[in-house]
Amino acid sequence: AAVNHRLKCLRAALAQAHRIKDPVTGSPMLPFPPTVTPVPAPKRRPSPMPDAELFARLAQAPPWVRDVAELARYFGLRRAEALTVTLAHIDRGERALRLDGAATKSGRDEFARPVPGGWEVLDRLARQARARGAAHLVTWPGIAHMAAFLAGEAVPRGAWLKSQSVAAASAALTSRIKACSGAI
Repeated sequence: AAVNHRLKCLRAALAQAHRIKDPVTGSPMLPFPPTVTPVPAPKRRPSPMPDAELFARLAQAPPWVRDVAELARYFGLRRAEALTVTLAHIDRGERALRLDGAATKSGRDEFARPVPGGWEVLDRLARQARARGAAHLVTWPGIAHMAAFLAGEAVPRGAWLKSQSVAAASAALTSRIKACSGAI
């Protein structure tokens, strides 16, 4: 893409040079506009991250990031979908997540069925959400209770917040850690 962008600029510069006339002869500065063709972009299929790399990254991640990753991985959800899953989405009879059509890319109501091991993860997250007094399966303590969370203290029931973005919650944790370490 970067090469094609530069080639587009070159094509525009050469076209401009072709339009400019030599003041002495009156003929174009370039007798013919050169053809500049874009470089074909390779078609790549997305490839999943190897398990070893995923587990190494998750070992360093905050718990709510691990929860989102597990939910997405076991149920085939996109990150944005995994962040919005609530206790109401769990269909115990189907042993799956029932996703409303408004929340899916296809626009249809769908079941997200787990791969082996996924139901256990879902059950753990559901118990965790109930214990936290939260409707969403993936929650974080928020800035107000981050110090208590980092100190290993209990975060009050009902204080857990749904995570709007994994990146935002992780950035908040990182900035809080830096602030705490600077005070020492």
